Amino acid sequence: EIELEILCLFDLNSASPHANFFYKKHKSLNTPITFFFDLLFNKKSLLDKLKGKLSGKISLSLKQKILNNYLKQFDDVFFMGEYTYQYCEKIVYPESLNRINIFVMSARFQGEVFRAINKKTNYLFITCFKDDAEILYEFESFEKYHHIYFPLTFEVTKEDKTWRFNDIRKQKRIGIFTRLSAAKPIDPFLYTFQILLSQLPGIELHIYGGGNPEEAGYNRYIRHLGLENKVFLRGHQENMVSIIKSDELDLVWFQGILNKPAGYAALDVGLTGTPQLFWDFFTGINPEINNLNCIFPHFKSVVLFANASKQILTEKDKAQQLSERQFNEIYINRNIDYLFNSIEYLFK
Repeated sequence: EIELEILCLFDLNSASPHANFFYKKHKSLNTPITFFFDLLFNKKSLLDKLKGKLSGKISLSLKQKILNNYLKQFDDVFFMGEYTYQYCEKIVYPESLNRINIFVMSARFQGEVFRAINKKTNYLFITCFKDDAEILYEFESFEKYHHIYFPLTFEVTKEDKTWRFNDIRKQKRIGIFTRLSAAKPIDPFLYTFQILLSQLPGIELHIYGGGNPEEAGYNRYIRHLGLENKVFLRGHQENMVSIIKSDELDLVWFQGILNKPAGYAALDVGLTGTPQLFWDFFTGINPEINNLNCIFPHFKSVVLFANASKQILTEKDKAQQLSERQFNEIYINRNIDYLFNSIEYLFK
């Protein structure tokens, strides 16, 4: 009943290094994918396309005409990320859309650069923010908008819940899953790990993610803190669940905001039962900060973060309780079977 098509703004080879991974996923679902460049040069000869690719020159007015004619064929258009809409804002005519729908991909804590869009336009924001205080904080600079709560949701299973507390192996392993980028700072984790290492000399930190660690500044922190032989950069992983099982991770660290995981990765990890602790990048007041008894505990103190991590690594009861809280939260509240009605409502 619902036909979807993806317009990709960048060439596959020039987009994120992970673009191929998602491209294959969408193609396996037979989702039509159109690339913006191909759309712009659709009626050009191969030579013209090559020239266009080399020069990158095409008039703004022609871009506007082509893009808006393309968008008119759809009943609704959804921008995946406010930064995606920011890129399109200059070439999209609001009148060519029934409404401007934006799946908010980055919380406000990542910078106003992602909020540099027209604050007077009427938007429909789809987010994982549920509390009024969170919504008002996130969109306080916008004059008019509607909001729909739709958390990250997927097909859940109990088959991957294989984590068991390690009370035999002395060597404990902590994992971080992130994109290696200066925009994804991990310095709080490295400072925390240094403190933790002084108390538990046998621990290791494994960092999984694509990107250049030197350009991201990760290597500099690792060298300065003397962690070269204890921190391992493992690169991008196609399957986080498999790597968690094979590497027998005892704890996973993530970034988050207001006691919520920042992305799908933490949800995938949660279904394995592996306990998770978070560094909170929220700049406002979090009344539950530094509280290990939350479902997704977030911290703003490296000392308290280290103390909580030590408890999860060494105290079986606390580790198992956190594991169960996180698994049940994800299994019950992120289950696509329960939330599919929201998708139908949103798209229809």
